[in-house]
Amino acid sequence: MTYTSIYQEHDAKFSGITAAVILHNGKRVGTVTMTHKTAVTAYVHFHGLQMQKGRATGGGYDRATAAAASAARKIKLDGGTHWDRALENAGFTVYRAV
Repeated sequence: MTYTSIYQEHDAKFSGITAAVILHNGKRVGTVTMTHKTAVTAYVHFHGLQMQKGRATGGGYDRATAAAASAARKIKLDGGTHWDRALENAGFTVYRAV
C-alpha cells in the first residue's frame, strides 16, 4: 500500500462518519458519534450512563443537531441549541475527532 493510498482508504472508510470527544475539566467524559447517510444517526455516550441513540431524517434543517438532541433528551441533556454548543455552554469541552 502506498503512502497516499492509505489516506484514500481512510477517507473512503470514514466518509459520512463524524465523532467528537467531550471533556469536562480536561478529562474525557463522553463521546458523540454520528453516521450521515439518508438519515443522521447519533450515538451519545457519557461515561457511567447508558449510551443513547437518536435519528433524524428529511431535509432543510440541521439533522446532526436534531439526531444528537433526540439522543440527549433520553439522558436529559438538551438545551435546544446546536448539540456541541449546548455541551460547551454547560461547561464541557468538545473536540472533533473524526
